[in-house]
Amino acid sequence: NNLRDKEDLALVLSAFFLGFIIQSIFMVMQFYRGTALGLIGTEELQNFLAFRREGYLISRPGGTVGNVNYFARYLGFILPIASVIMITNHERKYFPLALLATIGGLLSLVIAQTRSVWGPYVVCMAIAVFLIFIRNLLTMRIIKRIVFGLLLFTLVLVFYRNLIYVRLTADDHGSANARITTSKVALNIVRDHPFIGVGANNYEFYIRKYWLGEDAFSKIAVVHNYYLLNMAQLGILGFISFLWLLIAFYVRIHRAMRSKIKYFRQIAVGIMASFICFLLAALADTYHYPILLFFFWTLAAMTEAINGLEEQYDEQVMELLSEKRYLHEL
Repeated sequence: NNLRDKEDLALVLSAFFLGFIIQSIFMVMQFYRGTALGLIGTEELQNFLAFRREGYLISRPGGTVGNVNYFARYLGFILPIASVIMITNHERKYFPLALLATIGGLLSLVIAQTRSVWGPYVVCMAIAVFLIFIRNLLTMRIIKRIVFGLLLFTLVLVFYRNLIYVRLTADDHGSANARITTSKVALNIVRDHPFIGVGANNYEFYIRKYWLGEDAFSKIAVVHNYYLLNMAQLGILGFISFLWLLIAFYVRIHRAMRSKIKYFRQIAVGIMASFICFLLAALADTYHYPILLFFFWTLAAMTEAINGLEEQYDEQVMELLSEKRYLHEL
């Protein structure tokens, strides 16, 4: 209700992008130092990963968030919309922030080495380019920016090719196998508690009871699948409500993408890209970290604001048309 015009939406995006740029700077500094920066009042020391793999010293920093996987999911929310705004928006006061956020986000995404977000980002951006085309946003300027974005993406891949290759091909110490094991555990919990689940935030209390000892590499952990986690905690009935929420979000974004105002369509396409990235990444990650849910609901609020402003625009147009018709009759 506080987002009442284009400038309000731009303010929220600018805040997102500015924070994103600052986090990316911390991320790059941590990566090249190979250690935390010692920032007071943050969680950057939490779960800072540094180890040797295939002869390389691998650092996986997490900005001020601390946990690198949480940081990567944060990237998955903001990087797609920043990339879309960088491609589509031509206003000088918004473009530089979107450009810097995209560059910093790409660097951070590679450095984070979270494979569960790498793939979803590529897929969601391919879909975003298609949406730009069908929503009448494509111009020669935007085509040039799409080419520029592809070149930027390629440069990052080439520069970090060794890091990416090692991450994709080297031994991951059972990380991929752990997702299979934890998924089996979640399905067993769903089988025994099908209707109402084990209760919100109660999943960790049931893990040891249902844990499978078939995978020597996997540590006892929460399932790395947001859908299975919700199904196990909420049961089938609650999971249906969760799916209803996701479907409703998609429908509202789809409506926002039909806005008559070009800037609103640009933001809506960016939100759709971030939403698709979330849906895909959730297959191999969870989003129970409170700050991540904040971004989910903020994107939902921006979507509703766009739809609300579009309704106001239609009402104003009808009112003007009525006034012109009345004056003509006089």
